[in-house]
Amino acid sequence: MALSSSSELSKLDVAVVIPALNEELALPRTLDAVFRQSLPAKEVLVADAGSIDKTHEVATSSGARVLAAGRGRALQMNAGARDTQSEVLLFLHADTWLPQDALSEVQAALADPA
Repeated sequence: MALSSSSELSKLDVAVVIPALNEELALPRTLDAVFRQSLPAKEVLVADAGSIDKTHEVATSSGARVLAAGRGRALQMNAGARDTQSEVLLFLHADTWLPQDALSEVQAALADPA
């Protein structure tokens, strides 16, 4: 997709992709921070590598979409990237909490040609 102006860049859809394996304890706070963004993500995906805890349930109950992925962070990230429709991907560790304006800052950075 060719973009011709910074206004088009500032309107890009952002997907958050979270690789996970047995992250039921970390995910609630992480997903809460993602869903409280001042600029919402178009998609929130948890790429699960076969968790045996309640990772899947925690993710879906928060509103995230869960997809099965092979074990290994790269495999999970690639699976998430393939499964999204968004122009911008933000990969996030399952125990990382975004500031409330993080996605707005991403869009602002992409809109600034300098």
